[in-house]
Amino acid sequence: MKKKEEKKEKELCRFRVGERDFTIIKYIKQGQKIPERVFKDEKRNIESKIWEGIASGVTQAEVIETKIAIFLLNQDVFEYDNKGWKRIKNVGKIAEYDWDSLGISLNGTTYFTPQELEKAILKSGKWSGSKFDLEKQNSQDFVQFCLKSIGSNMAMKKAFVDKTTISRK
Repeated sequence: MKKKEEKKEKELCRFRVGERDFTIIKYIKQGQKIPERVFKDEKRNIESKIWEGIASGVTQAEVIETKIAIFLLNQDVFEYDNKGWKRIKNVGKIAEYDWDSLGISLNGTTYFTPQELEKAILKSGKWSGSKFDLEKQNSQDFVQFCLKSIGSNMAMKKAFVDKTTISRK
């Protein structure tokens, strides 16, 4: 009975997963010239993996559908890229992300707080920028870690990354 009472005292937190195109992909889709600052920042992260994926059988259309994922717990956003993970407090849904494209499949509630998630991320020691890899450890993996950490059994699909891994086996 004590566990139920403890959970009642804790705040029920809402979580949600958002996604967006890589900025460089957004410019390609819109047929616009890629600004130098965007090109330099994202080129290192995705260029070799994208071309490696195409070479191993992933189509250009699948490459263009590659997404960056982000995790929202209450009003705090958790994200991961080549600079490492970060928590942005009290921002809510960031406009550049699509919070509805995944439907309700990655939305829910938990008693796990943003503070507890931050501690879990730090304790894991695996989300520094130097460990970022588009194929092996990326924003989708980070969101999956967040989902697992808060006790959710929901899974995020990683179509592009899975296909590139499978095609090289």
